[in-house]
Amino acid sequence: MESDNNIICVYCRLDAHMYCSLCEIILCSECIAKHIVTKSVFGHSIIKYADRHRAHVRKPSSVSLPLKSLRSEAEISLTIKCDYNWLHDICCQGTDKFWVCGRSSEMKCFNTKGEVIRSVTVNGDPQRLALNHTGELFYVDFHTNSVMKLTETSGRDVVFSVFSLSAWQPRGLTFTLLNDVLVSLYKPNESKVVKYDSINGKPVLEFQHDKNGKLLFEFPGYLVENKNGDICISDKHKVVCTNSHGLLKFIYHGNRTTSSVKKFDPRGVAADSQNNVIIADFANWKLHMINSEGVFQRFFLSGMIGHPNGLSIDSEDKVWVAEGWASGLVRVIRYWMEEPPSFLTQSPQNENVFI
Repeated sequence: MESDNNIICVYCRLDAHMYCSLCEIILCSECIAKHIVTKSVFGHSIIKYADRHRAHVRKPSSVSLPLKSLRSEAEISLTIKCDYNWLHDICCQGTDKFWVCGRSSEMKCFNTKGEVIRSVTVNGDPQRLALNHTGELFYVDFHTNSVMKLTETSGRDVVFSVFSLSAWQPRGLTFTLLNDVLVSLYKPNESKVVKYDSINGKPVLEFQHDKNGKLLFEFPGYLVENKNGDICISDKHKVVCTNSHGLLKFIYHGNRTTSSVKKFDPRGVAADSQNNVIIADFANWKLHMINSEGVFQRFFLSGMIGHPNGLSIDSEDKVWVAEGWASGLVRVIRYWMEEPPSFLTQSPQNENVFI
């Protein structure tokens, strides 16, 4: 509740700046743990109080996921050759353009014909890419341990540092549903994930341990926020998933029911409209699909994608895969059935249906 100009936590009655968008109550940082163990029909989603008017994007009651059917077999609908000998990451811009970076100081934007639309050379080593909600490109520079932003001024490309991470090496970069920045960070014997405010660049959430004080990550890499607010991070031989405030939800160690030539080697991770997570298994030349609870669903195109590295999913739920070896290829994969026109899916109210 609010008192005059003060925002008061419902538990301890002290000043607060956090908010559960699903329960619609105000919390201080110290009382978040107390709140999330309470039962709720929809669960909990902790955000900044200042973002509460945008929180409708997180509410299950306001989001109706369209039912989709998986294809019997995923298919490669498009293959695009990029002039790189190794691709690190990929980021879709709409459904017909994409940015890539590789073993080069260049970042390039291609169309689906393989034509270069835009090319930017930087003084650094761009290895991870992300677009914010307004289409501005951000990247991780491994040379300076910085998160950088590309902008255009008077027709010229300009890059500048959003924030430098000093001794920490940024290993993954993505934007949340509320346009904040998520970064996975590594230094010897210590790793963590930090969420930064998109306006002032200040950290608003940081997590690195489970509830028993054990480190969550060994060598975190790519990461993504799912549509339900969960955060999925690829790590050494595992994918770690936490809820929106960094509490461990599950760890996926690969599908152990089938044999693989090498250990599970997760790299890029991406989330689709149905809250599924797609994982690039670099060493085993395949993609894994798990649901929002970490349950394995299926493999995609085993042995048909050479060392899948970066992943991105567009608004049509197509997966764009950057191959991390000498091919320089980007594969576009369809795994959902095409949706029929709505008038074809409507059934008469009184029609008998026999199964």
